[in-house]
Amino acid sequence: MGFAERSVFERGRAVLPLAPLLLALLIYTAGYVAVYPSIVDIMLNAICPGQVECSEVLFLSGLQITVSGIGAVLLAPIIGGLADLYGRKPVFLFVLGSSAVPSLILAYSREPEFVYVWWGLNLLSLILKEAGLFTLIFAFVADVVPQDRQRAPAIGIAMSSVSVGILVGTLFARVMQLDQLLKMAAVLQIAASVIVYCFLIESHPMHISSKVVQVTAKEDNDAEKQEQLDLPLIPEKGVEKSGKSSGIFRFAETLGSFRCSKMLKIIALVGFLANLTETAIQSTLFYYLKAEFNYGKDEFANFLILIGIIAFLSQIVFYPLLAHWLGERGVLWVGLVGASINSYIYAFAWADWVPYLGCALGLFYALVPPALGTIVSRAADSEHQGRVQGLIASVKTIAVVVGPIIFTPLTAAFLSDNPPFHCPGFALAIGGTSMVVAFFISLALPKLSNPETSFETVIPTTDEDKDVISISTSGVDASGKT
Repeated sequence: MGFAERSVFERGRAVLPLAPLLLALLIYTAGYVAVYPSIVDIMLNAICPGQVECSEVLFLSGLQITVSGIGAVLLAPIIGGLADLYGRKPVFLFVLGSSAVPSLILAYSREPEFVYVWWGLNLLSLILKEAGLFTLIFAFVADVVPQDRQRAPAIGIAMSSVSVGILVGTLFARVMQLDQLLKMAAVLQIAASVIVYCFLIESHPMHISSKVVQVTAKEDNDAEKQEQLDLPLIPEKGVEKSGKSSGIFRFAETLGSFRCSKMLKIIALVGFLANLTETAIQSTLFYYLKAEFNYGKDEFANFLILIGIIAFLSQIVFYPLLAHWLGERGVLWVGLVGASINSYIYAFAWADWVPYLGCALGLFYALVPPALGTIVSRAADSEHQGRVQGLIASVKTIAVVVGPIIFTPLTAAFLSDNPPFHCPGFALAIGGTSMVVAFFISLALPKLSNPETSFETVIPTTDEDKDVISISTSGVDASGKT
């Protein structure tokens, strides 16, 4: 029986373990995105009042991007290891809560000394967010949706909450005054941490009842997984039988994982190239559109709103359905090909309406992150989800560091008065080519069985029993205690 065929009550119970996470992600993202467009103006007014350009602000902005990227590369495996060692909830609380203090400082005052303090604390918050947010999302979903074939729709819902947050934050930025916006953003960041603290369940198997409860056919899933994958993502050597690593994370184990697992190498490389394309778009697209088509604030805001709507529809509607029909590997292929076409349309746009067509094709790129996350989630065992997801996040984040170094000079050169040759969107074309390369590499991924369109969740508790909300393999709904 599919998820849509259940009663409203049954569907509500199935989503219940994810509800606090979805709400926290939505309001956290909305609070962050709402302030983001105003950051440059805030720093200019505080550091270089009365000026429209300021080298110190440019230096601080570039330094923040570089340092946060390097920090995320180093910390992502560690945060994943901490989540496996101490549980998902405390690490989630630490990552989301790190944004509350800088938000409060900016809401209190925008004087130069406060802005400098905000910059330093916000840098730490960015490192934690980039290193740990999606690692923890994928690991948490894997915990509460034990059957790996059913994680695709759950991960799609979780990712769509981030997209809705982007959309809501962009709308807030358009309609609210700056003072009100900063205060609201601080309240939202605090509220996200409170929701996690009060309502998010601890889901890691090592930190809940010793009476392990699995839904029907879990053993079959594990056997199927071993048949489909040539080697485990994380080698068992160096991991104690209790499931706890002898340390938070050993880089020797990381290197060993890359050497031993062909699948991990492929996923990491595909994720890196996909993130490289995203970095090319994020770091150059608006400059390119302004220089070529004279886009302004309103056009950029419309762009962001359209991107948020398309990403939401892609992840909550199209991703689960396509994953069921094509499998996660097939969805990844569709997403990579569509994203490359998207980048090429941006790069060779011939009229001011063409970029909106490319924006609409962002529907395909929005399929790539959940597809990669689901493939990793299905391939890793439950006790090491954090470490494996953190490892992949670390490699993907390298693109955030090297991307601006590659694409910013290229954009400046090809938008200058004397370009090497006439191709204003050359950096975006390179990004599209990166997606094409990622597509051919991803063809080597092993086939996984097609996921289901519905999902069943387990509600872990610290008691002897756990509530299980599931559907038996015979198609008959069952809810109760085990």
